[in-house]
Amino acid sequence: MSFMSDTILEKVDIWATGYWMVKETGIIDVSGRLDALLIPTSGDAGITKVDTSKWFWDRMGLIGIEIKVTRADFLNGLRNGQYQRYQEKLDALYIATPSHATRGERICTKEEIPEGAGWLCLNTKVHGWRDKDMMCRKKPVFIDREYDKDVPWRLMHELQLRNVKSERELSCEYHRKLKRVGEIGRYKLHRMIDDVVRKIKNQVETEDDKTN
Repeated sequence: MSFMSDTILEKVDIWATGYWMVKETGIIDVSGRLDALLIPTSGDAGITKVDTSKWFWDRMGLIGIEIKVTRADFLNGLRNGQYQRYQEKLDALYIATPSHATRGERICTKEEIPEGAGWLCLNTKVHGWRDKDMMCRKKPVFIDREYDKDVPWRLMHELQLRNVKSERELSCEYHRKLKRVGEIGRYKLHRMIDDVVRKIKNQVETEDDKTN
């Protein structure tokens, strides 16, 4: 992914309160790989439904995120039916874009967003845009899909893989810190030994001077 795509994903992750984001996943069979899938994890996960008074499980749904950072890429998705294929497999779909491409051209307009899809936009035309939040310019239509029985297993498998990766990274970080502590401890021990040796030498030299 490009720097802009990574930035947009980070902003979406912050914006999507109550959701767990899985990046570049094939959990849902959409004849390709979604840029991200939002999986609800708490009662705050109600970004696609107006009625938030329902029980959490009554408004649970899997939400796809498709990122487009150029107008040509966005239009290509329209021509080849990419968005429609994704919508048929998901409870909801958001197209996430910067407001403008690197050359200053506008990626899309609200009217160009496919019917039923939502639009998340990061205003890159203003100064300090990296500190700005993602904005929802259009809400998607939420449809309760019936998923095949393999989807929960794929989710569990993905979660397990990410937990293993996280534990491995934490383990590596722990060993790096342990090694660093050992290096610092060895350095301090050497200094303590040098100080003791120096004091003994000074004491011996002092006693020799007194003897002479």
